[in-house]
Amino acid sequence: MLSMVNGRVYKSRIDKSVIILFVVAIGVFLGAMLVSYDIVWSLVINSLLLVAITWLLVDMLIHTDYTISNRRLIIRCGVLYRMTLPIDNITSISLKSSLVSSPALSLTRIELRYGKHNRVYISPENQDSFISDLMTVNPQIIVKQQSH
Repeated sequence: MLSMVNGRVYKSRIDKSVIILFVVAIGVFLGAMLVSYDIVWSLVINSLLLVAITWLLVDMLIHTDYTISNRRLIIRCGVLYRMTLPIDNITSISLKSSLVSSPALSLTRIELRYGKHNRVYISPENQDSFISDLMTVNPQIIVKQQSH
């Protein structure tokens, strides 16, 4: 059964609010460019920042995912965040709605607790299938009811 989940990739659920936030961030830099169009050095700096921010945001949208491979969960959020978590270290899973900064593009999240006091929040598109696959690898994980 483990071989069926090995190498499975779950993309992050993406909330409309995240897309709106990304568009607003890009709009702010475009606005700054329009205000400073006559100051060459400011225009160059704002242009470079706009390209960098746009690239990072698009990269996050495309490359935020969660991979189950070789009894490990690989959590990736663009080029800025990568974590490898042994699935055997996960002690509990809770469904959460949280604003805590995390490698998730949705407010509908799963809290994974591991170790004594560690946690990470993620937002796979298909939460039920994702939890089922984790449980296949580590049946000792406790699944808790939704809390806020």
